[in-house]
Amino acid sequence: MKETMPKWIERIALNLASLPRSQKRLMMLFADVVFISFALWCSVGLRFGSIDNHIDGDLWLYGVAVGAAIPVFARLGLYRAVIRFLGGRALLAVTVGVTTSVLLLALANLIFTRAMVPIAVFIIYWALALIYVAGSRFVVRAFMNYRGSDGTQRVAIYGAGSAGVQLAAAL
Repeated sequence: MKETMPKWIERIALNLASLPRSQKRLMMLFADVVFISFALWCSVGLRFGSIDNHIDGDLWLYGVAVGAAIPVFARLGLYRAVIRFLGGRALLAVTVGVTTSVLLLALANLIFTRAMVPIAVFIIYWALALIYVAGSRFVVRAFMNYRGSDGTQRVAIYGAGSAGVQLAAAL
């Protein structure tokens, strides 16, 4: 039995797919800024066990977290990648990017503050940022791939010449 996606979701997916690449990159960048800030906020809250989480003068921490992560992600090509074709290499790039940005954030905390942020905050932040950043990309990937799926298996025929043409016709 063929599962179909509701029409309104399909329209959203088609509209997103038809956006220019620059707008898609800006959307990914904005999502990363939100997710990185949210991951840091959640990690501080989880560490201290309160929604009203506040470390003295911690607002700079959010700016440094975003300022460390976005250039690292850009350098690793996370804004060049086509979401529909993400694979294991992208997951490795996200892991390296998140790890590098967390180390930079912890180093900035070590150098520039007198009121140290507990190390547990950075460990929790690493895990949450990894889940949010990688998860957001893979959720969008699944959504976009599901949108184009009609229940059939996709096949790529490469470099087969006339035999490939015959295979395509047979399929």
